Amino acid sequence: MKILLIDVNCKYSSTGKIVYDLYTNLRKEGHKAAICYGRGKSIKEPGIYKFGLDWETYLHAALSRVTGYNGCFSRFSTKRLIRYIDHFNPDIIHIHELHAYFVDIVPLISYIKKKKIQVVWTFHCEYMYTGKCGHAYDCEKWKTECGNCPYLRDYPKALFADRTKEMFRWKKKLLSDLDMTIVCPSEWLAERVRQSFLKDKRIVVIHNGIDTSIFHPVEADSLREELGIPEGNKVVLSVAPDIMSERKGGKWVLKLAERMEDEKVTFVLVGGVTRRKGMS
Repeated sequence: MKILLIDVNCKYSSTGKIVYDLYTNLRKEGHKAAICYGRGKSIKEPGIYKFGLDWETYLHAALSRVTGYNGCFSRFSTKRLIRYIDHFNPDIIHIHELHAYFVDIVPLISYIKKKKIQVVWTFHCEYMYTGKCGHAYDCEKWKTECGNCPYLRDYPKALFADRTKEMFRWKKKLLSDLDMTIVCPSEWLAERVRQSFLKDKRIVVIHNGIDTSIFHPVEADSLREELGIPEGNKVVLSVAPDIMSERKGGKWVLKLAERMEDEKVTFVLVGGVTRRKGMS
């Protein structure tokens, strides 16, 4: 089969690594696979194409802040992507993230619908069924209709205008007749999708894979000794990129550890701290 993967990144970052691993294994299995991505370093490998124009990405981010809209200011980058799709002529398009100021969502999805290309869409966040939020936190407006967003200045950030009602409506209209299967990496996210306007789509859970040549069972005693974990203590492990950010919740793990300091429990946190570069 000919399979095209689309994401914001390739080979780097969380979703970029997932996409590259999928691409690599699809090719090993004899499929013709390609990746189109919007941001990051140019990768010189067969079948990998960076369609995003960096100058347009920065312009998109700036216009999003000013106008309150996002996912609609990358006209030239999107034309480059559509030209590639037209040339590659895939049997399946596997979409991942579209929210990072690098693509115009409406013309892309409209083109896919016109060509009647089968779509698998892996949701890594909540962006496609909310007015704009990647994570809705405690807000439940997305279950009915967004508007008066309590997280307007969270990523993707808007400084002045609240366009979440309009964006919610165009997403609902755009996706209502798109033939797609939604993949969620967790039961939690799948249950959220089932409560959204996408509830009638086919929704399946496929957990993120791991490289078992790296991650596999080992004798724990030496590692406990290396990390200074007392014998008999239970271990709570928390792993995430940018783990101390608000969304990843590292600070709450630390607070839990404080509350359980008299228990025989050791908390281990793994994850770097990301320095933001102006497009949050």
